[in-house]
Amino acid sequence: MTDRVEIHHPQWSSHNVTLVCGPPGSGKSTLAASLHANVIELEQFDHLGDYRQSLKLFGRAAWRIGRNPSANAAVVRGAPTAAEREHHEQLCRPARTVVLLTPADVCLERINAREHVRPGSIEGVGDWWRAWLAEQVPAEPVSQRWE
Repeated sequence: MTDRVEIHHPQWSSHNVTLVCGPPGSGKSTLAASLHANVIELEQFDHLGDYRQSLKLFGRAAWRIGRNPSANAAVVRGAPTAAEREHHEQLCRPARTVVLLTPADVCLERINAREHVRPGSIEGVGDWWRAWLAEQVPAEPVSQRWE
């Protein structure tokens, strides 16, 4: 069982769009496919061979989904930080964002079981969790000494 955080966006509640985020191997694609007939992922643009071009086309596709009032789609992106999620939310205007919090060891087990391991996936798990946790840890309270 994977914990998850769901954020509902009332301003876009009429859109049948879900942004699915989480670390590599967390089950983002599986969840997205179970929720929507159409799924858009950055990996769909890998055949271009140019990461910048792939990002640009992924962003355009997400933007089009967000501007289509009859869209029925899931947009899949890692997005461990609030700023990254907000960027993708502005593009695709989802009715909800789902962040999968699959434990790192489970993610790594799933990745290692794959027939084809995407370059950077294994390192990406640790990177994702470090970025996520950095935002979750509250700042240390500042103590004051009264003299």
